[in-house]
Amino acid sequence: MDTEALGPDCCGDLSIGSHPNQTSYSASRNEALEQPEAKTRAASQGVELSYMPPEALDSLVKKELNYWGGVIKKANITLD
Repeated sequence: MDTEALGPDCCGDLSIGSHPNQTSYSASRNEALEQPEAKTRAASQGVELSYMPPEALDSLVKKELNYWGGVIKKANITLD
């Protein structure tokens, strides 16, 4: 199953390079994740922060959408 099966408005534009400032956003996210305060706050909640380059994140999101979309479809889950 692909993300198309989830409906035309479910996910927006997931393609890499879909935003002109993607490189600067990526660098800013990485910098924010490296801040000691962010790491401490996340750790206190049992979360480990890690940076994923845009291409890796794109791949993960598409993989998860396909997986969970299949689970939803197989279980015949619908919105009320």
